Amino acid sequence: MLCLAHQVLEPTKYGQRLLPFWPFAGLMLIGLVTHLIGTLAAQLRAFLKEPLVWVMITGAIMIVPLAMFAAKSYAAAGVISVILLVQLIFILPASSLVWWRCQRELRIQG
Repeated sequence: MLCLAHQVLEPTKYGQRLLPFWPFAGLMLIGLVTHLIGTLAAQLRAFLKEPLVWVMITGAIMIVPLAMFAAKSYAAAGVISVILLVQLIFILPASSLVWWRCQRELRIQG
């Protein structure tokens, strides 16, 4: 819905203040991936475990220098691309793997 609203607002004077469509859509996708990872972490917190914290810290350590480099050359679109790529290539798969392993272990134990 927000991407549709972006398309509607783009020709107006308010549209001049918005990011171009693809970086905007990238931000929406970053939000979705972050939400998915958050739901995996929340489910594991029900077992009083926090194994995804190391995945998130490692991802942040990867994102910060890459985003700083991308910001110099590619501005907002570069930063958004870096965050999204690190999330899709490393954080989401690693979080899913850790969640799946912990889920199995916790279900067997309890």
